[in-house]
Amino acid sequence: ALLGAAIAGGDAALLRDAFDDRLHEQYRSDSAPLLRAVRALDQAGIVGVTLSGSGPSVVVWAERGEAATVESALRDSFPDDVLVLPLRVAQRGAGIA
Repeated sequence: ALLGAAIAGGDAALLRDAFDDRLHEQYRSDSAPLLRAVRALDQAGIVGVTLSGSGPSVVVWAERGEAATVESALRDSFPDDVLVLPLRVAQRGAGIA
């Protein structure tokens, strides 16, 4: 509920709180060796860092307008370790025609 409210309201501070997964991530984080390192980045524009599914893929959420800066920081910080794929959040979900 918190995640939905944060996204609907465009509230970055609330979104940061919503990304703090206390239920599942602690059990899955071992499958994502770079999770802690990415979270430790001191980079403006990063809203949150989450596991994608059960890992090892990591999603870095960036503020609108800061994505290119965050992407560059990730590429510079992990030149040999990660594949950075800049993606956008879909404004509309799946539907039935």
